[in-house]
Amino acid sequence: MVTQKQWASMWIRSSCTYSTLTQRILLQKSSSHTRIHSVFPNGFNLNVNGTLVYVSSFQEGMQSAIGLALDSKTFKTIKPLINIPTIVRIRNHQMVFYTRPEIITLELTACEEKDLSIISIAKEKLLKSGLLERLKDMNVYSRSGFSKNDRLDLSLKELLKNPVWDVNALQNLIGAGPGLTPSGDDFLQGMIFIEKVLGVENKLHSLVEEGLKVRLTTDVSLSYYQAIFEGYANEPLINLLQSIQMGSEIGIQKALNHLQNYGETSGYDLLLGILVYLQKLKDGMML
Repeated sequence: MVTQKQWASMWIRSSCTYSTLTQRILLQKSSSHTRIHSVFPNGFNLNVNGTLVYVSSFQEGMQSAIGLALDSKTFKTIKPLINIPTIVRIRNHQMVFYTRPEIITLELTACEEKDLSIISIAKEKLLKSGLLERLKDMNVYSRSGFSKNDRLDLSLKELLKNPVWDVNALQNLIGAGPGLTPSGDDFLQGMIFIEKVLGVENKLHSLVEEGLKVRLTTDVSLSYYQAIFEGYANEPLINLLQSIQMGSEIGIQKALNHLQNYGETSGYDLLLGILVYLQKLKDGMML
């Protein structure tokens, strides 16, 4: 039997980027032990006392609200050695992965913090930005998980036909659909995102938060719900808002292109939620 003391050690230094929310999560858990929660082709999740942190290779403009991005060379070195449920110790700017046959000590240096707080935009400016029309032209519904799932489609129709939010239809979307971030959750997060942007009363936030007490979803979705409840979103969404503020057509399209690359349908599910909220806003069916 190989004991921990007999294991070899690999020391790696890596630059990194992380969101303000990620830094807070990691600092709160400094000197604590956590585990690998899930592993994907392009990254893995750390379960930091119930909150997930997504570790991946750096991609320009794609920082996750709950993400830690390493330089490409470092990520390619450690990724093949990561598996479930590897123990990871977090302390200051150091992460120790208790992998076999080598323990990996990762020193995080020259790290950049990105503030991915959701910024406010007035209703009039948001509607005049042309975002609603762009989303319609993109046919986001036909590319979303809703077009492939009768249950999701029915809940969407219930939302669209009512002048106020249908609580049951909203709750039925929680955890609905396949994947680590089910389509229903991505859709709801898109709507909550616009609610946060407008700075209005947290109607959707409150309804979905209540729904999560009785409806199950994945750990990954729960972490993204928590981020958006606290006012944080992934970098493409923040870039979208900044481009709208500046009136940059190129910036808006670039952000939308990044969002379309989320998962098989996740990006389109999120954009569909944004589209539905904006349409209801334009039609005067809320607020």
